[in-house]
This record gives sequence, C-alpha cells and structure tokens, in this order.
Amino acid sequence: MLVWGLAAGLVGLSACQTRKKETCASVQALVLEELRVTDGFRDRQHDSHSLALNASQLEALSSRVKSLEVRDTELREAVRRYGADLDVLARAYAHHARARARPALEPAESDDGHVGPGLSLATHEGVVNEARSAVSRLCALP
Repeated sequence: MLVWGLAAGLVGLSACQTRKKETCASVQALVLEELRVTDGFRDRQHDSHSLALNASQLEALSSRVKSLEVRDTELREAVRRYGADLDVLARAYAHHARARARPALEPAESDDGHVGPGLSLATHEGVVNEARSAVSRLCALP
C-alpha cells in the first residue's frame, strides 16, 4: 500500500512540475514578445505612430499574460504582477505617443522619454524588468 501511495504522490508531483513547465514556457514566450516590442524603443521614441502601436501591443500582451491559468501560488503572483506592470508600461507608452503627437506640451512632458512629471519610460521599464526577472527566477526553480 505504501508503495502505491508513494507512486501516486510522485505522479502527482510530476504532473504539477509538468504544468509549471508548460506555464513557464507560455510566460517566457510572452516575455520574448514584450522584449521585441520594447527593444527598439530608443530608435522610435520620436515616432508617435510607432509608440501608439507599441502601447497597443503591450496592452494585448498584458491581457494574454493575465489570462494565463497559473496553479503555483508564487508563480501566479509573479505573473499577476508582471501583467499589471505591463499595463502600466503600456499606458506610459500611450502617454508618450500622445506627447509626441502634440509637441507643444510642458517641458517636463516633452523631454525624451518622459511620460509625466518626473516619470520616465525607463522607470516603468525598470519595474517591468523586475517583475519579468521574478517570473524567470521562479520558472528556473524545480
């Protein structure tokens, strides 16, 4: 009996690890998409159309991240935070796109990379980077 219980426990553990690997693979694929979207920002930071497109892409990615079903509690929280931070970054990109479309704004808003009083896109990108790293760390654990 003990052997059957142990075997059932191992099968259950294996199934949990498989689900976590599948979830991590899905999240990492979305992370790669996010990096492709944000990677060329510095090259197009003055192009309001490109920035608006990037904002839309980040919003879509955030929705996809938040729709993932994650059973692992710690990973679920990290994925939730990553999705929420992507939302904030998408709004920052959209704000920056609007600022580029109307160049006659306050100096603080028209400076390269600034999306409001004292907040730069780099700040928002840093927050997303921390959330992304937390997901990656948890996915690296067995």
